[in-house]
Amino acid sequence: MKKVIVKILLVIAVFTYANVSFGQQKGGNNMTPEQRADKKTEELKAKLNLTADQLPKVKEIVLKHENSRQKAIQAAGDDKDARHAAMQKDREAFTNDMSKVITPEQLSTLKTMEEHKPKGGTPQGGKN
Repeated sequence: MKKVIVKILLVIAVFTYANVSFGQQKGGNNMTPEQRADKKTEELKAKLNLTADQLPKVKEIVLKHENSRQKAIQAAGDDKDARHAAMQKDREAFTNDMSKVITPEQLSTLKTMEEHKPKGGTPQGGKN
């Protein structure tokens, strides 16, 4: 009986450790706007095949919108509708700004990426 209890506790400990580790790796919510901008710029660099000339311009746009997004979220507080409206407005402005820097083919890829992005109220870290 003791061995069964020890094994059960061991399994619970392993799952708890794995869950905590996964949450910390994914947690974009604890990142600064600059860190999120760096991460998103690297993602865009890979997926859009950005040129060396486009990269600093894209990074500047991404940082600008990460900062404005953070301000919009803070201003909206707990009002989900206001937050959603602010985020939608910022997404449109982001796409517009990006269209001035990237090629039409890259813009098409960006729009496809945005359409396939998970929607809903769950933060990227998967925590509620």
